Amino acid sequence: MYTAQETANKIKELAKSKNITIKKMLEDCHLGVNYISQMAKGKQPNITNMKIIADYLETDTDYLLGIISVDNENHEMKSRNKIDEMSKELLKRFEELSFDDKIEVFNYIKSKKVS
Repeated sequence: MYTAQETANKIKELAKSKNITIKKMLEDCHLGVNYISQMAKGKQPNITNMKIIADYLETDTDYLLGIISVDNENHEMKSRNKIDEMSKELLKRFEELSFDDKIEVFNYIKSKKVS
């Protein structure tokens, strides 16, 4: 279960692994010098500040909060691998379609808006 103390520790560990001091991170993020120590004492963090810290440390707020157990880099790599596997499966199934079905699928995909 999430605790502010665990989040503070995770932020400290991640900053240390990136050779970033907490003081420098807090200055760069325009946060008070005691922000992390207050979290370590149990003060609940502000979600906006958590997003700022997560972006600064190039990770996810979900990682800092303990919702996912891998940092952003590992999470993104796993996601890319899943997408690559999905692409292979789609291509395999597409190749098994008749010509007319391929045209239909192609036109369907082409009509979709990319966001």
